[in-house]
Amino acid sequence: MFELCSGVLVAPNVVLTARHCVSVQNNTAITCDQNGVSATPPDFGADEAIGIIHVFTGPAPALLGTPAASAVAVFHPAGTTQCNLDLALVVLDRPITGIQPLRVRLAGPVTTGESVRTVGYGQNDQNAPIGTRFRKDDVSVLAVGSNEFEMGESMCNGDSGGPAIDEMTGAVVG
Repeated sequence: MFELCSGVLVAPNVVLTARHCVSVQNNTAITCDQNGVSATPPDFGADEAIGIIHVFTGPAPALLGTPAASAVAVFHPAGTTQCNLDLALVVLDRPITGIQPLRVRLAGPVTTGESVRTVGYGQNDQNAPIGTRFRKDDVSVLAVGSNEFEMGESMCNGDSGGPAIDEMTGAVVG
């Protein structure tokens, strides 16, 4: 049994994903107020064991096969709430080859009305098995908070940690 999450390569040996993909979740129903304060703290417990975090690649990776790489370290913001802190960097034991890392947009925040592309490997409505890569183009940003934003279409279970990509520049924005 495993938990499926998505992520994005931001350096040859670094994946950006959601923190709830690499830390034990204390709550399954997280509620954040408009200021990013959790109503259910602590949302996170300890980090998952490094030895169980693996990366698989491709449009339909063999999730029960040999991983492309494995985690050697995980970095995330301090704190135990998911609100405004749900991101993590996973350092891999080897570089992923054949995939160009995406750059992260550091200049300028996401804005309401901006269009992003989302990518994930979770559940889908196409009758494809979980673990099949899908993307949604032209997803509108509906609202922007201090560290998070809301999009017009949600992704599915298993898409957590997948990137939101600026449609104009191809840079990761969330």
